[in-house]
Amino acid sequence: MFALPDMHNKSGFLVKKAYSVATCCAKHYEDFIEFCIRYYENGELSPKLAQLKVGDTILLDGPYGKFTLDPKTKRDIVLLAGGTGVAPMMGFIRQILNEQMNNQILLLCNAKTSKDLLYKTELEEISNDVPAIKVAFSLTQDGKERKDGVEKGRITLAMIKKYCKDNTLGNKEFYICGPVEMIRELKQELLDAGVEKGLIKIDVW
Repeated sequence: MFALPDMHNKSGFLVKKAYSVATCCAKHYEDFIEFCIRYYENGELSPKLAQLKVGDTILLDGPYGKFTLDPKTKRDIVLLAGGTGVAPMMGFIRQILNEQMNNQILLLCNAKTSKDLLYKTELEEISNDVPAIKVAFSLTQDGKERKDGVEKGRITLAMIKKYCKDNTLGNKEFYICGPVEMIRELKQELLDAGVEKGLIKIDVW
């Protein structure tokens, strides 16, 4: 939970927002925490955060939730992210790299336009350097910005199967983070395809 000590709502309570952590608990991340926060001009908190300077005080509470990756899993891992839902997935990717996990990893990132694709350069570099990690992107508003190799539209079951190495879903764990509608649709598609409920983990932003 993220807050500023001098920012209160009309009722006098601190304005708090929950943001996903994009770093993992590895030793080389002990000195900092990375958040992925989208700026909204009329937002309640993000404009204030954008004005922060080195030395300013913030309030952090948590972490909360159970959207975590089991480093001992033997299953392949599919990460499905919408917009800033890529933040916890970056934490997972960094954890996977730090712990040298051998699982096959697929990350599908969805955004409106290419300008909205977060961490794109870093993810492409990781995918090029680590054969076990595959990354693909999709855009819902492609227009002139769409380039070859980027999927059009929302993430779908067909898109997931396209990028899964063996085209099967039963031996995989799924992690979904994004808007409510995206999560609801993907979870139902996976369940209809025979994926066990316990293998689908979700985090709504």
